[in-house]
Amino acid sequence: MAAERLKIAVLGSAGKFPDIIRAFIRKYYGAGILVEPSLADVCIIDLDAYEGKSLLQDLRRQYPDRQVIALSLRDLKAEKVIRVKKPLQANDLIQSLEKVRTERNPTKLVVKEEADEQLSQAAAGVGEKHRADPSYIRYGWAGESDGTHYKPADYLQGLLTRAYRQSSLTGIAVRVETGWEPIFIFPKTRKVWISVDDKKLHAFCRVPLKVFAALHGDKATASSIGIHPEPVVDLRDFPEPLRPMDAFLWKVAWWNSGGRLPEAFQPSSPVRMKHWPNLTRCAGPPDSVRISALLVQQSVSPLRAAKMLGVAPNTVFGLVSAAAALNLIERLREPGPVQKESAALVRHAGLLQRILQRLGKG
Repeated sequence: MAAERLKIAVLGSAGKFPDIIRAFIRKYYGAGILVEPSLADVCIIDLDAYEGKSLLQDLRRQYPDRQVIALSLRDLKAEKVIRVKKPLQANDLIQSLEKVRTERNPTKLVVKEEADEQLSQAAAGVGEKHRADPSYIRYGWAGESDGTHYKPADYLQGLLTRAYRQSSLTGIAVRVETGWEPIFIFPKTRKVWISVDDKKLHAFCRVPLKVFAALHGDKATASSIGIHPEPVVDLRDFPEPLRPMDAFLWKVAWWNSGGRLPEAFQPSSPVRMKHWPNLTRCAGPPDSVRISALLVQQSVSPLRAAKMLGVAPNTVFGLVSAAAALNLIERLREPGPVQKESAALVRHAGLLQRILQRLGKG
Protein backbone atom coordinates (compact mmCIF):
# COMPACT_ATOMS: atom_id res chain seq x y z
CA MET A 1 0.00 0.00 0.00
CA ALA A 2 1.20 3.50 -0.74
CA ALA A 3 2.13 5.78 2.12
CA GLU A 4 -0.73 7.97 3.24
CA ARG A 5 -0.54 11.70 2.64
CA LEU A 6 0.76 13.63 5.61
CA LYS A 7 -1.95 15.73 7.31
CA ILE A 8 -0.53 19.17 8.04
CA ALA A 9 -1.88 22.11 10.03
CA VAL A 10 -0.22 25.55 9.84
CA LEU A 11 -0.96 27.56 12.98
CA GLY A 12 -0.69 31.25 13.64
CA SER A 13 -2.40 34.45 12.60
CA ALA A 14 0.36 37.06 12.75
CA GLY A 15 1.15 38.65 9.39
CA LYS A 16 1.20 36.73 6.13
CA PHE A 17 3.75 34.10 7.15
CA PRO A 18 1.24 31.26 7.83
CA ASP A 19 -0.51 31.98 4.52
CA ILE A 20 2.80 31.76 2.67
CA ILE A 21 3.56 28.37 4.25
CA ARG A 22 0.09 27.07 3.36
CA ALA A 23 0.45 28.26 -0.24
CA PHE A 24 3.87 26.61 -0.50
CA ILE A 25 2.53 23.25 0.75
CA ARG A 26 -0.45 23.39 -1.64
CA LYS A 27 1.77 24.01 -4.65
CA TYR A 28 4.98 22.11 -3.96
CA TYR A 29 4.38 19.34 -1.41
CA GLY A 30 2.12 16.79 -3.07
CA ALA A 31 2.71 14.20 -0.32
CA GLY A 32 0.84 16.36 2.19
CA ILE A 33 -2.61 17.81 2.69
CA LEU A 34 -3.69 20.80 4.80
CA VAL A 35 -6.24 19.98 7.50
CA GLU A 36 -7.75 21.31 10.71
CA PRO A 37 -5.39 21.18 13.74
CA SER A 38 -7.47 18.46 15.39
CA LEU A 39 -6.90 16.13 12.40
CA ALA A 40 -3.22 16.88 11.81
CA ASP A 41 -0.24 14.54 11.95
CA VAL A 42 2.10 17.50 12.27
CA CYS A 43 1.66 21.19 13.07
CA ILE A 44 3.88 23.98 11.74
CA ILE A 45 4.33 27.11 13.84
CA ASP A 46 6.43 30.25 13.64
CA LEU A 47 8.08 30.13 17.04
CA ASP A 48 9.44 33.67 16.69
CA ALA A 49 5.98 35.20 16.25
CA TYR A 50 4.46 36.93 19.28
CA GLU A 51 2.06 33.98 19.76
CA GLY A 52 4.62 31.28 18.95
CA LYS A 53 5.41 30.12 22.49
CA SER A 54 1.77 30.06 23.53
CA LEU A 55 0.88 28.02 20.43
CA LEU A 56 3.55 25.47 21.32
CA GLN A 57 2.31 25.28 24.92
CA ASP A 58 -1.29 24.82 23.77
CA LEU A 59 -0.24 22.04 21.40
CA ARG A 60 1.67 20.27 24.17
CA ARG A 61 -1.35 20.49 26.46
CA GLN A 62 -3.98 19.38 23.93
CA TYR A 63 -1.92 16.96 21.83
CA PRO A 64 1.10 15.78 23.82
CA ASP A 65 2.15 13.27 21.14
CA ARG A 66 1.72 15.61 18.17
CA GLN A 67 4.82 16.22 16.06
CA VAL A 68 5.65 19.93 15.65
CA ILE A 69 7.82 21.71 13.10
CA ALA A 70 8.98 25.01 14.60
CA LEU A 71 10.41 27.75 12.39
CA SER A 72 12.88 29.80 14.41
CA LEU A 73 16.06 31.86 14.38
CA ARG A 74 17.12 30.35 17.70
CA ASP A 75 18.28 26.84 18.50
CA LEU A 76 15.65 24.66 20.09
CA LYS A 77 15.77 21.27 21.77
CA ALA A 78 12.44 19.78 22.74
CA GLU A 79 10.80 16.39 22.40
CA LYS A 80 8.52 15.95 19.38
CA VAL A 81 9.75 19.26 17.92
CA ILE A 82 11.78 19.64 14.72
CA ARG A 83 13.42 23.01 14.35
CA VAL A 84 13.75 24.52 10.86
CA LYS A 85 16.27 27.33 10.84
CA LYS A 86 15.37 30.78 9.55
CA PRO A 87 15.72 32.30 7.05
CA LEU A 88 13.53 29.52 5.75
CA GLN A 89 14.78 27.38 2.86
CA ALA A 90 12.22 25.37 0.87
CA ASN A 91 14.32 22.17 0.92
CA ASP A 92 14.70 22.35 4.71
CA LEU A 93 10.92 22.46 5.18
CA ILE A 94 10.30 19.62 2.72
CA GLN A 95 12.98 17.45 4.35
CA SER A 96 11.39 18.02 7.75
CA LEU A 97 7.96 17.06 6.45
CA GLU A 98 9.39 13.97 4.77
CA LYS A 99 11.10 12.99 8.02
CA VAL A 100 7.76 13.08 9.84
CA ARG A 101 6.05 11.17 7.04
CA THR A 102 8.74 8.48 7.01
CA GLU A 103 8.56 8.07 10.79
CA ARG A 104 4.80 7.64 10.60
CA ASN A 105 4.93 5.20 7.66
CA PRO A 106 8.30 3.41 7.80
CA THR A 107 7.08 0.26 6.04
CA LYS A 108 4.47 1.72 3.72
CA LEU A 109 7.03 3.86 1.90
CA VAL A 110 9.01 0.74 1.07
CA VAL A 111 5.89 -1.21 0.15
CA LYS A 112 4.93 1.47 -2.41
CA GLU A 113 8.14 0.86 -4.34
CA GLU A 114 7.52 -2.88 -4.19
CA ALA A 115 3.91 -2.37 -5.32
CA ASP A 116 5.02 -0.36 -8.35
CA GLU A 117 7.39 -3.17 -9.30
CA GLN A 118 4.69 -5.82 -8.79
CA LEU A 119 2.26 -3.82 -10.91
CA SER A 120 4.78 -3.60 -13.72
CA GLN A 121 5.31 -7.35 -13.57
CA ALA A 122 1.59 -8.12 -13.39
CA ALA A 123 0.85 -5.97 -16.44
CA ALA A 124 4.00 -6.96 -18.34
CA GLY A 125 2.31 -9.73 -20.29
CA VAL A 126 -0.36 -7.42 -21.73
CA GLY A 127 0.61 -6.27 -25.20
CA GLU A 128 4.33 -6.57 -24.50
CA LYS A 129 5.26 -6.73 -28.17
CA HIS A 130 3.30 -3.52 -28.79
CA ARG A 131 5.14 -1.41 -26.19
CA ALA A 132 6.93 0.57 -28.90
CA ASP A 133 3.66 1.20 -30.76
CA PRO A 134 2.66 4.90 -30.45
CA SER A 135 -0.97 3.82 -30.06
CA TYR A 136 -0.03 1.64 -27.08
CA ILE A 137 2.04 4.38 -25.48
CA ARG A 138 -0.82 6.87 -25.75
CA TYR A 139 -3.84 4.67 -25.11
CA GLY A 140 -2.35 1.81 -23.13
CA TRP A 141 -3.85 -1.00 -25.20
CA ALA A 142 -3.01 -2.04 -28.74
CA GLY A 143 -5.90 -4.26 -29.78
CA GLU A 144 -5.04 -7.61 -28.20
CA SER A 145 -7.75 -8.89 -25.88
CA ASP A 146 -7.66 -10.98 -22.70
CA GLY A 147 -10.98 -12.57 -23.69
CA THR A 148 -14.52 -11.51 -24.52
CA HIS A 149 -15.92 -10.23 -21.20
CA TYR A 150 -14.78 -8.61 -17.98
CA LYS A 151 -16.55 -7.69 -14.76
CA PRO A 152 -16.22 -3.92 -14.05
CA ALA A 153 -16.89 -4.49 -10.32
CA ASP A 154 -13.65 -6.46 -10.07
CA TYR A 155 -11.58 -3.49 -11.18
CA LEU A 156 -11.02 0.15 -10.30
CA GLN A 157 -13.91 1.05 -12.64
CA GLY A 158 -16.51 -0.46 -10.30
CA LEU A 159 -15.11 1.22 -7.20
CA LEU A 160 -14.76 4.54 -9.01
CA THR A 161 -18.34 4.41 -10.34
CA ARG A 162 -19.69 3.86 -6.81
CA ALA A 163 -17.55 6.71 -5.50
CA TYR A 164 -18.83 9.04 -8.24
CA ARG A 165 -22.41 8.18 -7.35
CA GLN A 166 -21.87 8.70 -3.63
CA SER A 167 -20.03 12.00 -3.97
CA SER A 168 -22.54 13.35 -6.52
CA LEU A 169 -25.52 12.51 -4.29
CA THR A 170 -24.00 14.07 -1.17
CA GLY A 171 -21.95 16.86 -2.75
CA ILE A 172 -19.08 15.85 -0.43
CA ALA A 173 -15.55 15.09 -1.60
CA VAL A 174 -14.49 11.47 -1.15
CA ARG A 175 -11.23 9.56 -0.96
CA VAL A 176 -11.11 6.27 -2.86
CA GLU A 177 -8.70 3.81 -1.25
CA THR A 178 -7.53 1.18 -3.70
CA GLY A 179 -4.79 -0.44 -1.65
CA TRP A 180 -2.33 1.47 -3.82
CA GLU A 181 -2.68 5.24 -4.40
CA PRO A 182 -5.66 7.20 -3.02
CA ILE A 183 -7.94 8.99 -5.48
CA PHE A 184 -9.74 12.18 -4.41
CA ILE A 185 -13.05 13.14 -6.06
CA PHE A 186 -14.47 16.67 -5.93
CA PRO A 187 -18.11 16.53 -7.12
CA LYS A 188 -18.77 20.28 -7.15
CA THR A 189 -16.02 20.95 -9.67
CA ARG A 190 -16.24 17.43 -11.19
CA LYS A 191 -12.52 16.90 -10.81
CA VAL A 192 -10.36 13.95 -9.79
CA TRP A 193 -6.85 13.92 -8.32
CA ILE A 194 -4.33 11.07 -8.16
CA SER A 195 -0.60 11.46 -7.66
CA VAL A 196 0.59 8.98 -10.32
CA ASP A 197 1.15 9.33 -14.05
CA ASP A 198 -0.77 7.47 -16.77
CA LYS A 199 1.87 4.77 -17.16
CA LYS A 200 1.49 3.59 -13.56
CA LEU A 201 -2.26 4.11 -13.61
CA HIS A 202 -2.55 1.92 -16.70
CA ALA A 203 -0.55 -0.85 -15.01
CA PHE A 204 -2.85 -0.69 -11.99
CA CYS A 205 -5.96 -0.77 -14.19
CA ARG A 206 -4.83 -4.03 -15.79
CA VAL A 207 -4.91 -5.84 -12.43
CA PRO A 208 -8.16 -6.75 -10.60
CA LEU A 209 -8.34 -5.23 -7.11
CA LYS A 210 -8.41 -8.61 -5.37
CA VAL A 211 -5.39 -9.77 -7.34
CA PHE A 212 -3.50 -6.64 -6.35
CA ALA A 213 -4.37 -7.23 -2.69
CA ALA A 214 -3.21 -10.84 -3.00
CA LEU A 215 0.17 -9.66 -4.29
CA HIS A 216 0.82 -8.28 -0.81
CA GLY A 217 -0.28 -11.45 0.94
CA ASP A 218 -2.02 -9.63 3.80
CA LYS A 219 -5.57 -8.72 4.79
CA ALA A 220 -4.74 -5.08 5.50
CA THR A 221 -4.51 -4.14 1.83
CA ALA A 222 -7.83 -5.81 0.98
CA SER A 223 -9.63 -4.28 3.98
CA SER A 224 -8.36 -0.77 3.13
CA ILE A 225 -10.16 -0.76 -0.24
CA GLY A 226 -13.22 1.47 0.01
CA ILE A 227 -14.78 4.95 -0.22
CA HIS A 228 -14.29 7.50 2.55
CA PRO A 229 -15.96 10.94 2.84
CA GLU A 230 -13.52 13.86 3.06
CA PRO A 231 -15.65 16.89 4.02
CA VAL A 232 -12.69 19.00 5.24
CA VAL A 233 -10.33 18.68 2.26
CA ASP A 234 -9.73 21.77 0.18
CA LEU A 235 -9.32 21.59 -3.59
CA ARG A 236 -6.50 24.13 -3.32
CA ASP A 237 -4.45 21.63 -1.32
CA PHE A 238 -3.95 19.46 -4.39
CA PRO A 239 -1.28 20.25 -6.98
CA GLU A 240 -2.06 20.19 -10.67
CA PRO A 241 -3.06 18.43 -12.74
CA LEU A 242 -6.61 17.68 -11.66
CA ARG A 243 -8.54 15.57 -14.17
CA PRO A 244 -12.17 15.83 -15.33
CA MET A 245 -14.29 13.09 -13.77
CA ASP A 246 -15.79 11.85 -17.03
CA ALA A 247 -12.47 11.69 -18.88
CA PHE A 248 -10.83 9.87 -15.96
CA LEU A 249 -13.59 7.23 -15.76
CA TRP A 250 -13.51 6.78 -19.56
CA LYS A 251 -9.76 6.13 -19.42
CA VAL A 252 -10.03 3.75 -16.47
CA ALA A 253 -12.84 1.77 -18.15
CA TRP A 254 -10.92 1.60 -21.43
CA TRP A 255 -7.89 0.16 -19.63
CA ASN A 256 -9.90 -2.11 -17.33
CA SER A 257 -11.65 -3.62 -20.34
CA GLY A 258 -8.45 -4.68 -22.08
CA GLY A 259 -10.43 -4.97 -25.31
CA ARG A 260 -13.32 -6.84 -23.69
CA LEU A 261 -17.00 -6.10 -23.18
CA PRO A 262 -18.69 -5.58 -19.80
CA GLU A 263 -20.36 -8.83 -18.73
CA ALA A 264 -23.84 -7.34 -19.37
CA PHE A 265 -23.10 -6.89 -23.10
CA GLN A 266 -23.08 -9.55 -25.80
CA PRO A 267 -20.88 -9.29 -28.93
CA SER A 268 -23.76 -10.19 -31.27
CA SER A 269 -26.49 -8.10 -29.59
CA PRO A 270 -27.22 -4.61 -30.96
CA VAL A 271 -26.19 -1.48 -29.10
CA ARG A 272 -26.72 2.19 -29.79
CA MET A 273 -24.75 5.23 -28.70
CA LYS A 274 -27.08 7.83 -27.17
CA HIS A 275 -24.90 10.77 -28.16
CA TRP A 276 -21.34 11.56 -29.14
CA PRO A 277 -18.63 11.19 -26.50
CA ASN A 278 -16.31 14.15 -26.08
CA LEU A 279 -13.39 12.57 -27.92
CA THR A 280 -11.21 15.64 -27.42
CA ARG A 281 -11.34 14.89 -23.69
CA CYS A 282 -12.00 11.13 -23.72
CA ALA A 283 -9.01 9.81 -25.63
CA GLY A 284 -9.10 6.70 -27.77
CA PRO A 285 -7.43 5.24 -30.87
CA PRO A 286 -8.11 6.90 -34.25
CA ASP A 287 -10.86 4.39 -35.08
CA SER A 288 -12.89 5.74 -32.13
CA VAL A 289 -14.36 8.46 -34.36
CA ARG A 290 -15.55 6.00 -37.02
CA ILE A 291 -16.95 3.58 -34.45
CA SER A 292 -18.78 6.34 -32.60
CA ALA A 293 -20.23 7.72 -35.83
CA LEU A 294 -21.63 4.31 -36.77
CA LEU A 295 -23.09 3.59 -33.32
CA VAL A 296 -24.74 7.02 -33.17
CA GLN A 297 -26.34 6.61 -36.59
CA GLN A 298 -27.71 3.08 -36.21
CA SER A 299 -28.21 0.16 -33.83
CA VAL A 300 -25.66 -2.53 -34.56
CA SER A 301 -23.89 -5.27 -32.62
CA PRO A 302 -20.22 -4.77 -31.71
CA LEU A 303 -19.22 -7.69 -33.94
CA ARG A 304 -21.23 -6.33 -36.86
CA ALA A 305 -19.75 -2.87 -36.34
CA ALA A 306 -16.23 -4.29 -36.46
CA LYS A 307 -17.00 -6.10 -39.72
CA MET A 308 -18.63 -3.07 -41.32
CA LEU A 309 -15.70 -0.79 -40.45
CA GLY A 310 -12.93 -3.32 -41.04
CA VAL A 311 -11.44 -2.96 -37.54
CA ALA A 312 -10.53 -5.51 -34.89
CA PRO A 313 -13.57 -6.54 -32.78
CA ASN A 314 -11.64 -5.81 -29.59
CA THR A 315 -11.22 -2.18 -30.63
CA VAL A 316 -15.02 -1.86 -30.79
CA PHE A 317 -15.36 -3.78 -27.51
CA GLY A 318 -12.98 -1.37 -25.78
CA LEU A 319 -14.83 1.71 -26.99
CA VAL A 320 -18.22 0.26 -26.04
CA SER A 321 -16.85 -0.48 -22.55
CA ALA A 322 -15.55 3.06 -22.09
CA ALA A 323 -18.78 4.61 -23.41
CA ALA A 324 -20.90 2.30 -21.23
CA ALA A 325 -19.02 3.50 -18.14
CA LEU A 326 -20.30 7.02 -18.90
CA ASN A 327 -23.80 5.70 -19.64
CA LEU A 328 -23.49 6.65 -23.31
CA ILE A 329 -24.42 3.21 -24.64
CA GLU A 330 -27.75 1.41 -24.43
CA ARG A 331 -28.33 -2.27 -25.08
CA LEU A 332 -31.15 -3.23 -27.45
CA ARG A 333 -32.89 -6.58 -27.60
CA GLU A 334 -33.04 -8.21 -30.99
CA PRO A 335 -36.62 -8.95 -32.11
CA GLY A 336 -37.67 -12.57 -31.78
CA PRO A 337 -39.53 -14.62 -34.44
CA VAL A 338 -42.99 -13.50 -33.22
CA GLN A 339 -41.93 -9.84 -33.17
CA LYS A 340 -40.48 -10.11 -36.69
CA GLU A 341 -43.70 -11.72 -37.99
CA SER A 342 -45.82 -9.02 -36.36
CA ALA A 343 -43.66 -6.31 -37.86
CA ALA A 344 -44.03 -7.89 -41.32
CA LEU A 345 -47.84 -8.03 -40.92
CA VAL A 346 -47.94 -4.37 -39.96
CA ARG A 347 -45.89 -3.45 -43.05
CA HIS A 348 -48.15 -5.50 -45.33
CA ALA A 349 -51.29 -4.07 -43.71
CA GLY A 350 -49.99 -0.58 -44.24
CA LEU A 351 -49.27 -1.28 -47.90
CA LEU A 352 -52.73 -2.80 -48.42
CA GLN A 353 -54.39 0.20 -46.79
CA ARG A 354 -52.55 2.61 -49.10
CA ILE A 355 -53.62 0.58 -52.20
CA LEU A 356 -57.27 0.61 -51.09
CA GLN A 357 -57.12 4.37 -50.49
CA ARG A 358 -55.81 4.93 -54.01
CA LEU A 359 -58.49 2.68 -55.50
CA GLY A 360 -61.11 4.60 -53.56
CA LYS A 361 -59.86 7.90 -54.93
CA GLY A 362 -59.98 6.49 -58.42
